Amino acid sequence: HLHPPTTLSLLQSHSAQPHESAAIAAALQDYASAASFALSVRSRSAPSSSSSSSAQASPLRLGARAALKMLSAAPVAVAEEVYARHALELLERAPEEACKEWLRRYE
Repeated sequence: HLHPPTTLSLLQSHSAQPHESAAIAAALQDYASAASFALSVRSRSAPSSSSSSSAQASPLRLGARAALKMLSAAPVAVAEEVYARHALELLERAPEEACKEWLRRYE
């Protein structure tokens, strides 16, 4: 069993890319860290994608989409706190996706 704080600390000390750290944090069910890592994605660290709609999206938007996707798997009580902490970033970077995800969670 992996210890999430230790694992994430090791990733950071070895210069893991934000999208890599986000995926591992989500797998460890550390959704707050996963969202933070996903939202820290910058232009050179975003993974490439073959789909045309994703290829046109900015790295900031891709990071916000990744955060929303990870948070969709989180328990509502955990996700609410993370949504509140990152609401402005999510709405600025991926407004349509953020609104749809929030509406889906609370219908």
